Amino acid sequence: MKWSISSLRRITSTGVYLPEIDGLRFVAIMAVLVYHLAMMSGISAGFVKNTGTRAAIATLVFTGGRGVELFFAISGLVLGLPFARHRLLGQPPVRLKPYLLRRVTRLEPPYIANLLLRLPIVVFIKHLTIRQASAHLLTSLLYADWLVYNSWPVLHPPSWSLAIEVQFYLLAPLLAFAVFHEDRWVRRTISIAAIVLCSVLAPHLPSVLQFTLAKFAQCFLAGMLAADLYQIGRASCRERV
Repeated sequence: MKWSISSLRRITSTGVYLPEIDGLRFVAIMAVLVYHLAMMSGISAGFVKNTGTRAAIATLVFTGGRGVELFFAISGLVLGLPFARHRLLGQPPVRLKPYLLRRVTRLEPPYIANLLLRLPIVVFIKHLTIRQASAHLLTSLLYADWLVYNSWPVLHPPSWSLAIEVQFYLLAPLLAFAVFHEDRWVRRTISIAAIVLCSVLAPHLPSVLQFTLAKFAQCFLAGMLAADLYQIGRASCRERV
């Protein structure tokens, strides 16, 4: 089998590959990686006391945490595209069973393996009892740490964002039905109004909702709006050709 650079491309369920999406994912990954390295290395104190170029670099580095929100917007775009094609262009509907099964088979195996690998390490470091460890493992498997403990997952703190992604996966079909209205101006007015409203309300949500989709809904809605603009823009270009 002959190897080529194209063999590294992502295999998508629809057969549509958008290299720009992987480019955005790279930007988001690097931003979050640099942010976490800065936080763990304890360099923040040295930067904060400086002004000028060092302060500007510090601002850039510690804004890298926003890469998570970029990931959420990318998810809104990617998952919104097939629903937009159906609702706006009359293409075949999204079959929910394969849609949900694909999400499970892609996310669950590596996620479960990661939790099981981290379990003995966390038990040793945090001196957890078997009962405590089992409880945290169960809540993490159910993506329910936010609901039970109202805090970061103990076994793998960064997986709080994965729990929000799962919430969006489950609600994306309903959101698509609400957002992708046939009338262009109606649906875009609804999308923009929802994004603004969610952005305004997000900082004022109660603590129990801090690790839920409600806190970051504006990011996913922005991605779905981008899916709308992309699909309609692409269809318009084809018509002109």
